[in-house]
Amino acid sequence: MFISIDMGGTTTRVASSKNLGKLYKIVKFPTNRDVRTQKLFIEDAILKVSDRGHVEYFCLGVPGTVDKDNKKFLRMPNYSQLNGKDFSELVDSKFGDNVYVENDATMAAVAEAMMGAGEDDEFKSVAYLSLGTGVGGARVEKEPFSYLSAEPGHQIISAEGRICKGCGQQGCLEAYASGRSFKELFKINAEDCTDKTIWRQYSSYLAIGLINIISMWRPDIIILGGSVANKFGIFQSLLVERLIVLDFFDIPPIVKSKIGDEAGVYGGFLITERVLNP
Repeated sequence: MFISIDMGGTTTRVASSKNLGKLYKIVKFPTNRDVRTQKLFIEDAILKVSDRGHVEYFCLGVPGTVDKDNKKFLRMPNYSQLNGKDFSELVDSKFGDNVYVENDATMAAVAEAMMGAGEDDEFKSVAYLSLGTGVGGARVEKEPFSYLSAEPGHQIISAEGRICKGCGQQGCLEAYASGRSFKELFKINAEDCTDKTIWRQYSSYLAIGLINIISMWRPDIIILGGSVANKFGIFQSLLVERLIVLDFFDIPPIVKSKIGDEAGVYGGFLITERVLNP
C-alpha cells in the first residue's frame, strides 16, 4: 500500500493507493496547529486508509520548504511550529527512508500538469498557483519530466505593502491574494463574495503576481487551484482584462484546476512513482 499525505494550511488529506494509479481510500480532517496532535491524526488516518496493512512508501506534502537530504522542514510560513524540525515530527521515524517529503502545492502542480487541466500535449510547461490559506505554486516541465518547487506566493508585488502573516515580508503576493488576506482586506470570505468591485481589486493584485510568473517561467498554461479559485467563474474576465493591459508579454491560457481539492494526494502518488522508478 502507498500513502500520500497532503497537509495544507487548513485541511489535511491522507489517501492510499494499491498501485499508484487509482485512489483506494481517503480521509480528510482540519489541520491541527499542535504538532503532536497533528501527528496522531495523521497516524490514525494512515491506519484507516491502509486497512491497518503494510505501508510500502509515503509521500508527504507540507506548506513550506524542506531539506530532503537532512530530512528537515526548513521554512513553513503557515505552520511555523515545524521550522527546523525533523520529518519524524509528522511521520514516525520507523518508516525511515520510505518517506519522501515535498511542498504541498508542488504535489498539486504535478497532478494538474500530468492528469488535470494541463494534461494536453500542447502544454509542455505548466505553472500552477494555489490560492488557499496561503499562496503556493510550482512549475512542471512534462518532457522530460521535471518540476521546480518554489514559493511564488512570497514574491514582492508592493515594496511598501502589507506585512505577510506567513513569511513576515512586506508586500508579498500572499499578503494580497490568499484566502486569509482576502478576508482581511475585504471583510468577507472569498467563497461568499459575489461583489465584482471587490473581485476587480483582487484581480489587480493577482495579475501582478501572474505577470511575474509569466516573465520568469514562460509557461504554456497557468492553472489556478485552492479555495479562492473556486470563484474563478466570477473573476476570470476581470483578471484577463487586467492582464491584457499589462501587454508586454503574451498571456498563456489561465484556467481553473480540474482535479480540485484532491490534486495534492494524486500528485503524491505520481511523484512516488517517479521516485521509485526514476
